[in-house]
Amino acid sequence: FAIKQLPEGELSTRSELHPYRHEIGHAFLQYFRRAVPERVELVENLYREYFKNTRKGVEQLSKYAGNSPSEMIAEAFAEIMNGNPREFALKILSTLLGGTYDDRESSLV
Repeated sequence: FAIKQLPEGELSTRSELHPYRHEIGHAFLQYFRRAVPERVELVENLYREYFKNTRKGVEQLSKYAGNSPSEMIAEAFAEIMNGNPREFALKILSTLLGGTYDDRESSLV
């Protein structure tokens, strides 16, 4: 799979490790679905806000993340594991972990 041949913005990173990190994100999502389904529901609300009501999620994460809430979470996880996450990826993770993310402060609270 040639990540670097995909158009810019198709995936959240261009790392050759992206597919593995993305799939790990799906595995973690299964844990969250069982352990804290209410947090997954909050993230699904983010999906609707960022991908269904507007398309701002494409610019803030990736085109592929717009396919479903599950793909959005996996794309965010892959970006975080890559080591240089953007604001939206951190917001998704913070929501899953039960914290809040303050976009103005750029920090997990």
